[in-house]
Amino acid sequence: SMGQDIAFTVLSVTSRKLRLRTSTALSEREEGGGIDLRTDQDTFTVRAGGSLSITTPTMDAGTTFTLRYEE
Repeated sequence: SMGQDIAFTVLSVTSRKLRLRTSTALSEREEGGGIDLRTDQDTFTVRAGGSLSITTPTMDAGTTFTLRYEE
């Protein structure tokens, strides 16, 4: 992500969901592919059997992470 390390910390895990925190604010990818450039979100939830796409909030050279929670 543009040379910056991003740490992912697991806050909790159950059979239904995974909660994590990132060391920097990231934006959840929206249905149409858009992102929130002004986000301050650093806590995310991934449902069991699902996935979450989060990206660095920048218009150029951003990085997207896709996290899957498989049982």
